[in-house]
Amino acid sequence: MSREASARGILVNVVDDLPQCTFIAPSIVRRGDLVIAISTGGASPALAVRIRERLEREFDESYGSYLGLIKRLKAAVTLPETQQARADAWYRVTDSDVLELVRAGKIDDAFARARALIEGPA
Repeated sequence: MSREASARGILVNVVDDLPQCTFIAPSIVRRGDLVIAISTGGASPALAVRIRERLEREFDESYGSYLGLIKRLKAAVTLPETQQARADAWYRVTDSDVLELVRAGKIDDAFARARALIEGPA
């Protein structure tokens, strides 16, 4: 059946039979704009699922809200002029307590904290 589908230009994925596949599908974790793909190259779909389950616990739904805040922040702040200064500013945000504030539902506080980390005190 795999050969017939391939002959007709139909993509084939036979989960436990890699030689029969014309593509493999990664296991995916989606949290808003955060997308994490896990692939074992078709060697062990079960392992990919177990890794995905672990990542789903670690990267909870708050990451979607966090990235929404980051998008909003990018439109509102004045970023430093040099690429290195911009990178440093974003790492200050990433390494701070902003995500924890988002998790606590304190979105306005998270926004203000992130803004201060990028622009400094007003």
